[in-house]
Amino acid sequence: MIISTLRKTVAAVMLLLPSCVFAQTYQDSFKGEPYSFELRDLYHNKSPKSDGNILRTMTRGSNTASTKEILWIDRISNLPDCLRRFYYTYQALLQEVLEGGSNCLSDPDNDRVNATVDDDGAVVLPVATLTRKVGFTYPVDVVRNDPAALQQYAYNAFWQDYTEILSPEIDPFTEYMDFCLSYDMPQAFWIGYMTTYQNYFKYRYGFPCEPGRDTVEYAVNISMILKDADYDYDVRIKEFTPEGAVSAAVSEYNGIIDGILANVPNTSRYEQVRYLNNWLTINNAYSAAYETGDFPMVCFSPISALRGTEGQEGPVCEGYSRAFKILCDKLGIPCILMAGDAYTYYGSPAEPHMWNEVMMNDNKWYAVDVTFNDPGIKTSGPEPKVSGVETEDYLLMGKNTVVSRWPEPLTFAQAYIYNFVESYEESSYWDYNSDSYVEDERFDPVTGVERVVPYPADDVIYSILGVRVDRKPAELEPGLYIINGRKVVIR
Repeated sequence: MIISTLRKTVAAVMLLLPSCVFAQTYQDSFKGEPYSFELRDLYHNKSPKSDGNILRTMTRGSNTASTKEILWIDRISNLPDCLRRFYYTYQALLQEVLEGGSNCLSDPDNDRVNATVDDDGAVVLPVATLTRKVGFTYPVDVVRNDPAALQQYAYNAFWQDYTEILSPEIDPFTEYMDFCLSYDMPQAFWIGYMTTYQNYFKYRYGFPCEPGRDTVEYAVNISMILKDADYDYDVRIKEFTPEGAVSAAVSEYNGIIDGILANVPNTSRYEQVRYLNNWLTINNAYSAAYETGDFPMVCFSPISALRGTEGQEGPVCEGYSRAFKILCDKLGIPCILMAGDAYTYYGSPAEPHMWNEVMMNDNKWYAVDVTFNDPGIKTSGPEPKVSGVETEDYLLMGKNTVVSRWPEPLTFAQAYIYNFVESYEESSYWDYNSDSYVEDERFDPVTGVERVVPYPADDVIYSILGVRVDRKPAELEPGLYIINGRKVVIR
């Protein structure tokens, strides 16, 4: 289940400049009200419904993904350049922290190189500054000694341009950028899911030399709030807010990753993916907080699953799937985080859920649901994290894979409904590829999913019937063989 809160901040600075020399100037400022919303509200209230209760789904047309589309940021073609640049700025800051450094993402209080403090004392990370000029006219009978009337015409010209032109060109895309920050970079395990929006306007205007004409020039400063004492807000999960906590956790995180990957089989991608799934299911138990619904924020972080956790702070689906992606990324296995609704059996209520899609060596994509592979909570026994019902049923599924047979068969394509954390109004502005690349059938490790390239010269090759083949792999006819003890298809 996914429970996330997203709040953002936009500080807008408005400058009104005349088309010629000012005879007089006026300055003022005002601030918009902060606002927030729950991502789960977007799932169930804002997404359009095709028949009253089925959420909008991703299209399932193509099964072929280019490597450029492994990242969500590369699935959208019309993301404004300023937001794309911030995505890579954020990525660079994140990498610095993961390599043992410190900056505003790990310590907002002590980084004034990358972050700044706004007029209200909040620590913000600048995203972009956008400026526009707008010409406007006003009745010539507006007297020069009526600043309130002229101010209103100037404000109306600005506001109309901002709401009708600039806002639609940038605001819907900030949501997609945040989506990408979270889904493409789950290794930011200490970052929570809450940010804040607020509008802050400052402006000045002057009386022009030419009655009836003027020009408004305004700027919009887009920032991400990292810390705001007035709202008791911190972008970091509470566990990681004390000084030095992120640095210590990063050292722990890197050590955990090294320890898990030290035992990964060096045989095939299938065995590696299977190992990662089994490690996460055996070493974790789903959060016991599901009984109350009051989940600690760390449950949604991959660190919960990487640590191997049980009890209240055990991982939920986000923790499992984010951890799985991190481990796949480390092994160079293409992996995507996916979100939507899932049905556990035919006729069951759908719940917000997160899982993964993985590309195997056949260059085809399959679905992995580590969470559903770890059902039940063990409350007693020598291995409390082991429920005894860990499974691989949800490993490398295809669209036609039956995930439940009671009371009627339910396939993966029927049980997993793809949808994004955005409103229909926002997504209508996006030019993005929303395809799911999952293959029709489940990945089969026996009947042709691997190719050995390049072929080692000293391979020991047998036919599938166990007859020794005294030829080099490159000389073999297409078919199924046993090479060094592994079943391999030569195409």
